[in-house]
Amino acid sequence: MPLLSLPQHLFSCRSFSSIIASGLFISSLTWHSSAFADTRLLFNQGADFFQQGNYQQAAERFEQARRQGLKAPSLLYNLASSYYKLKRYGLAEKYFLQLRHYPKMRPLAEYNLALVAEKQQHKAQANRWLKSVIRSSDNAALLKLAKAKLQKTSAPGLKRYSVYSSLSLGQDSNINIAEVNATSLADSFNQFIVSGNYLLTDNKSSGWFADFSYYQLQYSTQSLFDNSELAYGISKRQKLNNWSFKYALQQARSTYGGADYQNTLRLNLYAYYRLDRQQRLNFSYRYNDITSQTTSTALQGSRQNIKAEYRHYSKHTSQKLSYELELNNREDSATSSFSPIRNRIRYQYSYYLDNGWRLAGELGLRQSDYPTVAAESRSDSRIRASISADYRFSKTFKFRSRFSYTDNQSNIATDSYKKQLLTIGLSKLF
Repeated sequence: MPLLSLPQHLFSCRSFSSIIASGLFISSLTWHSSAFADTRLLFNQGADFFQQGNYQQAAERFEQARRQGLKAPSLLYNLASSYYKLKRYGLAEKYFLQLRHYPKMRPLAEYNLALVAEKQQHKAQANRWLKSVIRSSDNAALLKLAKAKLQKTSAPGLKRYSVYSSLSLGQDSNINIAEVNATSLADSFNQFIVSGNYLLTDNKSSGWFADFSYYQLQYSTQSLFDNSELAYGISKRQKLNNWSFKYALQQARSTYGGADYQNTLRLNLYAYYRLDRQQRLNFSYRYNDITSQTTSTALQGSRQNIKAEYRHYSKHTSQKLSYELELNNREDSATSSFSPIRNRIRYQYSYYLDNGWRLAGELGLRQSDYPTVAAESRSDSRIRASISADYRFSKTFKFRSRFSYTDNQSNIATDSYKKQLLTIGLSKLF
């Protein structure tokens, strides 16, 4: 989106075609009265900030110039463009609508209003603005852009559903980490995952979805440890400036060893904040209300997880650093507690090769402190390290492999364990 400059109070003498075809064009305003010196300085400072990519400072300078009385089309365009770059689409729309009142600027304003509507997922409104540009503009470059954009936005195909599935095979050196007995058991397994959602409204970025997922883990010989879970629910997505939000409510039913195990009601809240093109902050809160389906009431109760994560992306790498706090309020047995307070720190580094491979390494630390039960006060420290290699056959089809090593040390000897886990599999997104 180029920047306009105005000699006196007229729009730029440059043609629409040169404005559209070029990148940013910034020059100083010409003023005949020294009374406007401060306003001119503010406008030029805003233009400099915009050219540097500092859109927040640009918007502030243009706003100051507007409050000092500048009412030029260039100011409205530049102010709207700054807010567009900041993803503050409501303010961008406000000033493009004002720019539309200038007859010679109307087609350009309406084209940009179409871009704003598209960002807001208002497809029908975007098409109306583009059709208005095509009817009223006599500028060849602008007409070409509007027609191409209209053809793209009018293309069929709001895809309402997505389905992810994966099938994996693996080998686990120690599947018995629960308090069944103190014997380590090794076994091979197969793992199947399928999940999906269906868009219930016409807006993906701020719409309602119906969600489901199914998970199944089966061991070759030790069927006592087989488990599965079926979950279904509804979610809502929403965008606000640089923030993206997701709210989800799910009901899940699980089995263990082929028998009914737990019912879980889940409330999930997610927030994503984009610092810039390479950096993002993720926040999440998850609340699980767990009910036992077995004769034993141990393990039922509530679990809460609060997580903050920093992500950094570049052309060939990505990094993730996260901290998570887990709070449990579960029903304990006579001799053991199932309500630890857990603190986790995790770091992941990924490298993307040009030939479709992704190599990744991960290191995680977890500290678990349990309430005292029957004179037993348990404290665990766990280290987990993993390496993985994925190959992308296409954007939706991948080969996955992962090896992890876990070392859990506890002041209760029977709760200390080590395990190695190897998995290979395929995943597909539909």
